[in-house]
Order: sequence, then C-alpha cells, then structure tokens
Amino acid sequence: MKKYLKKYTASWLVAVLAYNALAFVLANTVGAGLTTNFWITYAAIMAGFVGHFVCTRMVINQDNIERVFLNLPVISITLIGLALLLIIGVIFVVVSNIPYWVAVVLCVLVVAGSAIAVINATTAAELVEQVHTASQNAQQTIRTLTAKVKVMADAQTDENLKREYTKLYEALRYSDPVSNSSLVQIEDEIEALVEELRDLKEETEIINHITKTLEVINERNQICKSNK
Repeated sequence: MKKYLKKYTASWLVAVLAYNALAFVLANTVGAGLTTNFWITYAAIMAGFVGHFVCTRMVINQDNIERVFLNLPVISITLIGLALLLIIGVIFVVVSNIPYWVAVVLCVLVVAGSAIAVINATTAAELVEQVHTASQNAQQTIRTLTAKVKVMADAQTDENLKREYTKLYEALRYSDPVSNSSLVQIEDEIEALVEELRDLKEETEIINHITKTLEVINERNQICKSNK
C-alpha cells in the first residue's frame, strides 16, 4: 500500500498547490481581493483538503484489502465535502457583498456534516467487519467439527457405529454454512456435544448422543432457514 500512498500524496500536493495558486489569482482579479469571506472559505477549504488527506491515508493504510474496500465511502464523503467547499469558495470570491456570517454558517455546516458522515461510515464499516469475522469464525468451527467427526467415523471398526458417525458427519458437512449472532449459543452446544462424543465408549450411549447432536444440528438449520 505504500506505493499507492506515495502516489496519492503527490497528487494531493499538486491539488493543494493548484488551489492556492488559483484562489489568490481569482481573489485579486475576479473578486474583491483578500476579504473576510475569502479567508473564511480559504480556511474551510484547506481544512477540507487536510481532512481528505487524513481520511484517505487512514483508508489506504488498512492492513487488508477487505478493510480498504469497506472504508472506501469515507474517501467519497471527504471528496464531496471538499467539492462543496470549493463551490462555496468560488461563490464568495466572485460575489463580494455576501455577509461574512453566511460564509461561516455554510462552511461549518459542510465541515460538520462531512465529519459526522465520516464517523458514521467508519462505524458502519467496523460493524460489517465484525459481523463478517464472526460469520467466518462460525463457519470455521463447523468445518473443524466436520473434520473431527470424519476422523471418528473412519476410526470405527463396528459397522453400526460407523454408520451412525457417518450420519453425523454428513449432517455437519451439509449443514448451512452461513452463521449469525442468533446461532452462537446453539453452535456452542453442537461443539460441546461433539467434544463429549470423543469420550464415550458404550455403543448405546454413543448412538443416543449422536441422535441428540443430530437433533441440535437440525434445529440450527431450521433457524438458519427462518432467518433468510
């Protein structure tokens, strides 16, 4: 990501220098000079440039592509805010008789609105990432349990027990891979049941335990269907 950050920094510096050159030229040729309105909008626009740089740097510096993708709206928000500030700046440079307090109000609204939108966007990105991570962890748990039961099934010499273990293996293998927060408790129960199965020795006890585990797996699958 450092390569992209260097390119972005270079383009950002060019944009800032270009804005400064144009702003002062326009103010002194088209507008009424370096008025109060000019300095108010100038300060707001430079704040917009800095905010855009900080937010973009934060996004590019994320440690994985998924986080970068989730935080892309932050860059868009800061660009929109900066564009609005530039429009306001041009208007107040060209039209010099607008009261300075109007410039203050408009600039504050844009800056504050952009900041709030950025905070909301980053919060939403964090929530999506948390849900996705939890879902991945749950899927990994089901895959791990499936592998454990497969090992148990392959280790059986008794054909009857082998069939029972195979039923459990197939149930886990073809269970719904999608997970969510409402399934955490029942998935923990399935994991505990599989772990308990490893310590059982009596055939009847094993069959009853597998039957119970199958019922819980089926219950989980039904919850998955109802959530879709």
